[in-house]
Amino acid sequence: MAPSAKPILVHDEDDESVGASVLAHPILKEIPPPSLPLNEAGVEAYERWSRTLQASGALTEITREWVEMLAMAVHDLAVALKQKKSLRYPMEQKAKYLRKIEKLDVGHTPQAGGATENPYAHFGFAKRARQRRHG
Repeated sequence: MAPSAKPILVHDEDDESVGASVLAHPILKEIPPPSLPLNEAGVEAYERWSRTLQASGALTEITREWVEMLAMAVHDLAVALKQKKSLRYPMEQKAKYLRKIEKLDVGHTPQAGGATENPYAHFGFAKRARQRRHG
């Protein structure tokens, strides 16, 4: 019988210290400075989203990169507006990274549910017809 190509990992289920000390993506305690040069709009977006993610405990190296790319898109958008160039690419990039960050669902207040009553129920024709049919 040929040896398997995959290595076999032995895990002792009684040893709880292994899982407790290893984190897949450690949470960042402090907000690192952006690694890319950003204008005022980009720095403001970077700091605002980083603070929001840090407050919710979701600021990891990966989410920090997303925030940095969002800030870069905001930077590019401000530069394109100033130079009167096309806004399409910066807007697409901003939307892309904003969707990624918003999937984390941090910093949002829960909204009330919709109205329980049909908003068109007080209009005449349908209401009269329904009353005739159902008494």
